[in-house]
Amino acid sequence: MSLAIMYYSNIASIVPKNEKGSIKTKQHMACGKSVITTKVGGNREVINSKDYGILVDLDDQKQLKNAIIKALEKNGTIERSLSMLLRITGKR
Repeated sequence: MSLAIMYYSNIASIVPKNEKGSIKTKQHMACGKSVITTKVGGNREVINSKDYGILVDLDDQKQLKNAIIKALEKNGTIERSLSMLLRITGKR
């Protein structure tokens, strides 16, 4: 992931299939990002409140999509995130 995209984004979607303890999840949380991750490994202990992020079932694409939309709506950043992404990637 581009550091610029990570910097300007308000959410982080981390979807491991198996993980003992996600350092990426903790790093994104430390940066104040809303985290969306799967219910595997230590993620349940790290994301133990809706204040810290959203847990989704493994391989449930619909649930993942809805969680991303919910996080963007909660942060009020849908338009801002899309605009910034288009600017960073050079696509119009």
